[in-house]
Amino acid sequence: MSHIKRGACITETNPDETETVLLSFEKEAIGYIEDELAQGYGLEQIRKRLLDEGFPAKIINAAVMFVEQNSKITPHVKQKEVKEETHVTRRFHIPILLVIGLIGFLVLIFFLTNIGGGEDKPLPEKIDIFLYDNLGLIPGEHKIGSSRQVYSRDEIIPAQLAEGILQTHSGNALIKNLEPSNAVRGFKKRATVFEIPGEGSKTLVEIRFQTERDVETLKIVESIPKSMATEGQVTLTQGGILAEKDPIIIFTFSDLKAGDAEKAVYVIEKSLSTLDTITLATEQKIKPALTRPAICGDGNCVLGETHITCCQDCGCLPGLVCERNTCVPGEKDECQNKLRCDDDDESTIDECSGTPKTCKNMPITDCVSGDDYCPAGCGYDSDNDCEDTGEEPTAVEEDLSGLNIIGQQESPKVVNVKVTPGAATIGQEVVIEAKVTDGNGKDDILNVWFEVLELAQSHGEIGDMNDDGSDGDAVAGDDVYTATRQIGNLYLEGYYHMKVLAKDRAGNQKRSQVTFRVVGEGTVQDCRDMDCMIDAAGGCSAARGSHTAVLDDGEVVETTDYIIDIIGSASQGCEFQLTIDEIELEYTNSAVSEMLADGMTQAEIDSDENIMNADMDEFEGDEGRCYFETDDLVNLLETWEDSELEMSAWDVADCDGEYFG
Repeated sequence: MSHIKRGACITETNPDETETVLLSFEKEAIGYIEDELAQGYGLEQIRKRLLDEGFPAKIINAAVMFVEQNSKITPHVKQKEVKEETHVTRRFHIPILLVIGLIGFLVLIFFLTNIGGGEDKPLPEKIDIFLYDNLGLIPGEHKIGSSRQVYSRDEIIPAQLAEGILQTHSGNALIKNLEPSNAVRGFKKRATVFEIPGEGSKTLVEIRFQTERDVETLKIVESIPKSMATEGQVTLTQGGILAEKDPIIIFTFSDLKAGDAEKAVYVIEKSLSTLDTITLATEQKIKPALTRPAICGDGNCVLGETHITCCQDCGCLPGLVCERNTCVPGEKDECQNKLRCDDDDESTIDECSGTPKTCKNMPITDCVSGDDYCPAGCGYDSDNDCEDTGEEPTAVEEDLSGLNIIGQQESPKVVNVKVTPGAATIGQEVVIEAKVTDGNGKDDILNVWFEVLELAQSHGEIGDMNDDGSDGDAVAGDDVYTATRQIGNLYLEGYYHMKVLAKDRAGNQKRSQVTFRVVGEGTVQDCRDMDCMIDAAGGCSAARGSHTAVLDDGEVVETTDYIIDIIGSASQGCEFQLTIDEIELEYTNSAVSEMLADGMTQAEIDSDENIMNADMDEFEGDEGRCYFETDDLVNLLETWEDSELEMSAWDVADCDGEYFG
């Protein structure tokens, strides 16, 4: 192997130039590695030789990662071994010692300056992309102003203390199967405070360790006192999961060999004066049943992959996009779903699409029933959203005459919309149900019907619903209106909205909706009740169901319809998803009576109720995704079946998404 060509790149002893020196040397290392690859040496062989000769591990590992990602190194080239002589030692020994000695001298000056309570020193202008990445910052959008080291120490946690800490948290599904590991003897921990102009202070915590033996899966558990940082002040920029809100972080490392040097990193979003955390090395008591190899490009971000090593699967930090498996600056999405694009104009269709995603509000011009708008040139025969202008007497004149309605005319109420099964196949019959009531009595309800809307455009399927005991209706006169429908060939696999609408004889109209799914044969088990979902959770088998939660505070009844999905087994556990399908707020009868007694009209009460429900629209469609141990998921669903869940009930799982935001 040849040697790294060196020039007079280190001529000053100013501590501020340490970073520049390191980056300059890193570029030389990259050039050296590329030259050696061209001569037929293996990447791992080059890395090992440089580390054996005393080069700083941080620089060499960064240079190897850069070459591997940018040169598309194959596994064969990476592990290739070529017999070599020891001329690296002969040719480099003195220059290497000079470089390392000078770097050590500069680091010593830096350390002594900080110990002496000196002022923060500005960092050099040259950008260290790895430092920015560790801090979760985007070069160009953020700038690091200054830094100071507040903690640096070697730590060893006795096995007995480690066992006690794990036992204290044995109720946590992510911790209960862990035990202390002897694969790591101790840790070198460092905390550095960085001042970010316009952002405030960030403390970067680094935990370095070296393995004493081969280990298949090592989990580093970091326990942070609440007095030092809260859950919301911890940012995981390089992997890891927040196992508890105390907070406790777990970092997972796979397929480690004896002598491997590794590092775990996280950020605390404030300035610390010291570091008072407990760090444990642990292994699983039993081998996890759910494993998946890290294969970049398979669409699954699993242990061993990050946004740096495989952005194809793991995505990128905010403001960056993945191109050729590298995170680069990109345009930001204007929206995530069409709910964010609502322009409060009934004459437009709201969409969120494109790359990057942008809002589009397209005028409705087609005569299609069910979109709550009647375009110019359309009539009732082609679009039932249009006014019926027939010569027959109006419903008010004909039908209200026989009713004994005193006071304000009330609007109908539509709640508890259900489609059974919630996931149907082509040709399968579904039952549509909804509870419809009217404060002026059942006779004031003129008609109830359903409409099916595809998520992207109007589908246009319409049918009447009844409460007379026919067409699937179980009990006549119980206010539950029913219809049956066969899923025809015009449906494609995907999600659809089922809207149920009710109109009274005065022309007042209300609606409510639920989402259902059309699937291929044998794809997903359709569950009609929570017991079915609980059975599916026991084996983590794919299933879909729904759940309605009702909260009555004496003044307002909040009814929330959820769509719940068990996706199946993943490397992190059993994958579970929930979606808020609809939130309906309704004043209680006692609250309405009090408001009427205070002088409000029924129209004003209805208007207030409509405003409340409009405010809830922004939450409809919010999703959450969690990874459970199967026993924990079963326990959660059993609890949810009988009572409303507190948000803390989800702490047993690793959850994210808008619902948990």
